[in-house]
Amino acid sequence: MTAPIKLGSSTGWKVNHKENGMNKSLKSKHVFSIFVTLAILCSGCASNSQQPMASYDLDYFQITCAQKAQQIAMLQSMRSTRDDRLFARASNALQPWLIITDPGQYNENVSRGSSRTDWLLNQKLMELRSCP
Repeated sequence: MTAPIKLGSSTGWKVNHKENGMNKSLKSKHVFSIFVTLAILCSGCASNSQQPMASYDLDYFQITCAQKAQQIAMLQSMRSTRDDRLFARASNALQPWLIITDPGQYNENVSRGSSRTDWLLNQKLMELRSCP
């Protein structure tokens, strides 16, 4: 047989409301620090990939047949990976204020996240293919 448990005894069954409040404040501090860390990691200053030109500059990029090899190398280096596209979409989702504070970066993320940049690169590379 088991002995009955007394609820109110000094065996630790009482809830200390003061400690419970402290746990809630610590929990909210941890949640806040997680959000701050995510904001810093997803900010523009945390990215280290530098492109030779922005995706909106590709619309006005002039093909020069005399520099075909250099232009092909530059355009190929601008291709984005699946992770780059995912990071661009996540960056816009986690930083909705970019549309107001840095619309250029926001538009660049939209273009890269939707693979528009890669489509433009393919178009420029097809134009270079026709060079002698």
